[in-house]
Amino acid sequence: MRYLGKSGSRSLWKNIYLLGLTSFFTDMSTESVLSILPVFFTEVLGAPRWLLGFVDGLAESINYLTRVFSGAVADRLGSRKWIAFLGYTISNVAKPMLYFATSWYHVLVIRIVDRFGKGVRGPPRDALISLSVRERVTGRAFGIQRALDELGATLGPLAATLILLLGLGYRSVFLFSAIPGALALLSLLPVVDVGTGTGGREVSIFTMYRRLPRSYLRVLVPISIMSIGFTSFSFILLLARSSGIPEYLVPMVFLLIHFMNVLGSFLSGFLCDAIGSSKVLLMSFLMYSATCAVPVLLQINPLIAVVTAVLYGLYQGIYEVSSRALVPTYVPSELRGVGYSALQVASGVLSIVGFTIFGYLWDVVGVKIAFTYSLTIALVSSLVLYLLTVRRE
Repeated sequence: MRYLGKSGSRSLWKNIYLLGLTSFFTDMSTESVLSILPVFFTEVLGAPRWLLGFVDGLAESINYLTRVFSGAVADRLGSRKWIAFLGYTISNVAKPMLYFATSWYHVLVIRIVDRFGKGVRGPPRDALISLSVRERVTGRAFGIQRALDELGATLGPLAATLILLLGLGYRSVFLFSAIPGALALLSLLPVVDVGTGTGGREVSIFTMYRRLPRSYLRVLVPISIMSIGFTSFSFILLLARSSGIPEYLVPMVFLLIHFMNVLGSFLSGFLCDAIGSSKVLLMSFLMYSATCAVPVLLQINPLIAVVTAVLYGLYQGIYEVSSRALVPTYVPSELRGVGYSALQVASGVLSIVGFTIFGYLWDVVGVKIAFTYSLTIALVSSLVLYLLTVRRE
């Protein structure tokens, strides 16, 4: 296997665009489903909001726990492309199975399988991206991949809206997701497998994690705290629905989130390379604080729900790019997959706590208290990130 990670050649930039195209089709598939799933779950299947939060949190926790091993296995074998391919295959086969769901636990199982596939593919894909270009342009590379990812995600809700307007129903959206899912797998095949690994040496996964630099904790600790206060996109969509937005327009709110995510991804990629990834990561934390502050401080109506969605999309785009672009600063190339696994576990495992608490607070004491909880955690996380990372740099 060729090690091309430092050359920054045109052939390796092709990797970035191919991986971006894979993400484009996968997110078109995924977001067509997720744009309607919260309403399908609560209104068609009749499940409570706290259970929606629990399902989202458990599925995402499985996603991030899987990353503990997928990145390490990819680093050990030095074969990142095919592990990523396996993960994409699992996810894109699982989503159309929602067509057969008649109970909340069917949704839970399918969501877990889908997120397991995402966990398998995430770290090796991110390692492929970071090893395909020079370190000084990793922010731009992740920005391109993330932007293509989100551009695909904007088409998913559009497709879902069209299917609903045609009167074909939620389950037809689930079937549609199989088409872009298949195109995603075809897009991944020409990617060049690049980078180094441990060469198959018998190094335990936990030994590989212990080899991560201690300084990396300055990034992982504030992100772990932040995850306890995360709210998922599902609650942003339910906020829109509860504000009076018709159900057939809820996917358009999801589309708006992803459009702003694309904008945030582009801006974040260039800002990371210009002023440093840690400062941009802090910016994302503060953007999330603003997201939560809007429904807390203002009377909720459709306009306020849309403003909240705009801020949430910007936060997501800035956070996803800046957090991943920061990893090469702390983690050597041979441990890059493990480094991304650790990052994604830190941001995801505790999300089951955050999502469930948020949904419970909304059900029991109201939406404003739920967002106040998330706002408080976000402000604390911002302070910790500044003290541990930004100020030191």
